Amino acid sequence: MLLRPHWMNLLAPLLNTFDFDDAVGTLVAEKEAVLTCNSVYGVQSGDTCAGVIQMFSLDAVFFSVINPNLNCDKIFAGQWLCVDGKVN
Repeated sequence: MLLRPHWMNLLAPLLNTFDFDDAVGTLVAEKEAVLTCNSVYGVQSGDTCAGVIQMFSLDAVFFSVINPNLNCDKIFAGQWLCVDGKVN
């Protein structure tokens, strides 16, 4: 197993869009994830994340992935939630 050079470990937080390819010893750019939302739902008064997940038969992890900045403790009527999508 090859170890990363010491300087790579120190600079890792600054290189968040790169990774060290141990096999060839070079830096390679990582592909940025792209979220595509295919369908949205407008939150109604009294809705909860759990209720929306159940309403659309979603997996909770998938729901979190397609709504990355959502705080389920603070959803509000009129807010749009992604209920169908994918991440490339």
